[in-house]
Amino acid sequence: MARKELKKPSKRSRRKPLSTAKRIARSPVDRRGTGDASRAVEQLLQLREELVADWSQNEGTLRTGGVTCPEGDQPGERASQAVRISELGFLAAALRDVDAALARARHGLYGVCVDCRKPIAGARLEANPTASRCTECQMQAERGLG
Repeated sequence: MARKELKKPSKRSRRKPLSTAKRIARSPVDRRGTGDASRAVEQLLQLREELVADWSQNEGTLRTGGVTCPEGDQPGERASQAVRISELGFLAAALRDVDAALARARHGLYGVCVDCRKPIAGARLEANPTASRCTECQMQAERGLG
């Protein structure tokens, strides 16, 4: 009976998966020296906490009818509810953007344009930490929608 030779695993397959912190440290933002990816992630987490708190407050106000309007002023009450619903939509979109940026950071892709795969300028990330596109690709995407 012939024995099968077992192949020795390659070095690549023996590597342990990188921790989130190490993937963030290998982010292009840190490699270029234009920003600190760890600091950006902290800012994103803080922003996420603020958005969740705002969400809870707005949702609670809607649920309890906490908007006070003069007696019998139903149009004013409906307008206030419409504003709250609009705010919830904005908060939901902002939360999606923050979560997407955090996911890119976990995968070591924070600061990399999702379209052209080039690094996003540090100044752009400072101004908008959830940016997923470089300035050029963002302008092209906006032109395509308009």
